[in-house]
Amino acid sequence: MSHHHHEENHHDPLLEQAQHKISRGQLPDVPPLEDLEKAQLPFGYRDQCSGVLMRWNECRYEHWYLPWSCGGLKHLYETCQTIYFHDRMKQKMEEKGAKDMSYAKWWYSFAPGGPKQ
Repeated sequence: MSHHHHEENHHDPLLEQAQHKISRGQLPDVPPLEDLEKAQLPFGYRDQCSGVLMRWNECRYEHWYLPWSCGGLKHLYETCQTIYFHDRMKQKMEEKGAKDMSYAKWWYSFAPGGPKQ
């Protein structure tokens, strides 16, 4: 039974680039289309966080979806999603001329990592 762990001692340029950017509050690059196709990622999940999601899915598969496995990748993905959400929010507010910040605060309360957790 060969069980290689994704989270440690395994050089992965995609993941290293993602961790580097996310730790600075930036979004990683969108992976190449052929990688997204190979991973069979649904279109709704194809964004700058796709690379992390693909690695998290691979890790969960390798660990038989045990709930305590792959926590580092789960956290990385959720952090990426939060950055993505805030970037989108900021864009929308700038387009609107940022008239109504209370709307933004209400909207933010639904974000992953938002006040509700």
